[in-house]
Amino acid sequence: MVRRAMLNKVGIVFTGNVLSQLFALTFMIIATRVLSKEDYGYVSYILTMGSFFATIVAGGFPIAITRYIAKDPARKKEYIENGLFGSLVLFLAISIGVGIYFWPHLEIIAIIFVSMIVMLYLGILRGEKAFKVYAVVNSGRNAIKLTILIALLFLGYVTKYSVIWTYAVAGILIIFIAEAIYKRRSFSWPRYNPKIFKTLLKFSLPLLVTTVFYSLTSTAGIAIINSELGEAAVASFKNALMLAIVYGFVPGAIGVVLLPKISSTKEPKVIFKNLRDSIVFSLAIEFLIFVAAIFVGKPLIIIFLGEKYADVFPLFLIVSFGFFFATVRNMFSALWEGTGRPWISMVDMIVAGSSITLFSLLFIPLFGLSGAAYAYSLGFALAALTDFSVFLYYKQRKVFVMESMHV
Repeated sequence: MVRRAMLNKVGIVFTGNVLSQLFALTFMIIATRVLSKEDYGYVSYILTMGSFFATIVAGGFPIAITRYIAKDPARKKEYIENGLFGSLVLFLAISIGVGIYFWPHLEIIAIIFVSMIVMLYLGILRGEKAFKVYAVVNSGRNAIKLTILIALLFLGYVTKYSVIWTYAVAGILIIFIAEAIYKRRSFSWPRYNPKIFKTLLKFSLPLLVTTVFYSLTSTAGIAIINSELGEAAVASFKNALMLAIVYGFVPGAIGVVLLPKISSTKEPKVIFKNLRDSIVFSLAIEFLIFVAAIFVGKPLIIIFLGEKYADVFPLFLIVSFGFFFATVRNMFSALWEGTGRPWISMVDMIVAGSSITLFSLLFIPLFGLSGAAYAYSLGFALAALTDFSVFLYYKQRKVFVMESMHV
């Protein structure tokens, strides 16, 4: 099973993840019940698009920062400065196009900026293995969102726009709070060092493609649903994906610890044991959640979201399989990125993102919302199959030996 030292760190991150997702689910439930289905669909669409462009803006730098801080902590400051520089350049470039295309909905630019900063900050904490601070930030940002939303609810000022701006403000606030409480100075002024930037960029480019296609796995379906079926349908599918995050509690915590663990380990047997135990442990927990959902999922959805979202339950069951396959894919991703092979993560995510987009284009006009759910699960199944095939190929070619484990 997962080793004790790693399990302790996983426990810290797991606690933060559980609290974070509980706060996020409560936030979602309140927003869902207060807003009309169309208004909540609009919020979901704007936040999804903002998150999608944020992955482009971040450019893979958060994961690159995680790896290189864990591998070479003496040069931490330089990695942070150059990672922030690259992200800000991309932000300025992307924001111009987004501002023109989405005018007058400029709130999306705020979502992009905040999401970028939060991703970079969490990347720094992971690289430093500051998992307690990571847990606080991860849960705290959603706690702040929930607190602001409850205050707005009592003031009678919950609108689709106030919900979006609450989402943006909370991300910045939690960083200021964490920096003050733990007396940190995580960010430095952006700076360009050709050698360091080239190292980060070389590692980040395949991760940029990876994160873009990863975002496409949920963005494509929502964009096509918005075009074909309208904002009310977007609300239902978005809620199905949001509820399925319960599967991510344990795998998400393990994944946070697994990447720096692999990055700082050279022994193949240790790496493979951590990988195997992580996959088995995560899938076992997810299976138990799925069984429980079959029996109590539908009444709970109706109780918390209302009868108008009864259509979420069958969608939730279908996308559950996508989350199982995504867990396998994400654990393999920690292996590829931790050993310096991010291009494999890029390939499997290109498979997932392009497959989900293609299947969504085919299935949504034919099967409606169910088509989007089937597309989601099929895409991640193909991604997991890609990872497993590459892993077996490398094993047979004896690539995984101590001398060539890390590249």
